[in-house]
Parts: sequence; C-alpha cells; structure tokens
Amino acid sequence: VLLLADKARPQVAFFLDRILQIPLRTDWDMHLIGIACFLMIIILFLCTIGLFINSRRHKRRDDRYNRSLVIMWILAFIGVIITVVNL
Repeated sequence: VLLLADKARPQVAFFLDRILQIPLRTDWDMHLIGIACFLMIIILFLCTIGLFINSRRHKRRDDRYNRSLVIMWILAFIGVIITVVNL
C-alpha cells in the first residue's frame, strides 16, 4: 500500500529533469490511489475476521488479542477514512 501511494504521488523535478525539460506528472494518479484504497479495505476485512476468530478462542483470563491485528486494523481504518475524505 505504501509503495502504491509513493508511485501515485506527483513526480518531483530534479536537476536533469529541468535541464532536459522532461515532462513530469504534476497530479496524483487516482487509479493507483483507488487500488491502494481497495487493498486497505481488504486488509480491514481480513483483520476483522482475524479479530473475530481471536475473540472466539478468548476463553482463559490470560488470553490476549493479537496486537498486530489490532494495529493493522486501526491503520487500515484510518487509511480508508483519509482516502475517502480526500477523494
């Protein structure tokens, strides 16, 4: 997802780009942003399933939720919200 967001952002003009007058993309690639948003929705869905399964086996007092699932769910949720608001 981060690689897609990096590829989607506007290109930065460097020294040789200015000298050779190479045309650069100055706006965000919305197709790649859409793919990144779709991937974040899939991650959100899979983490929700994982947290549901984790909650079903949460029987003993010392059982804990998987931290990585919770963190990935939060990051995917924030990413989807930011993407949808900015579109």
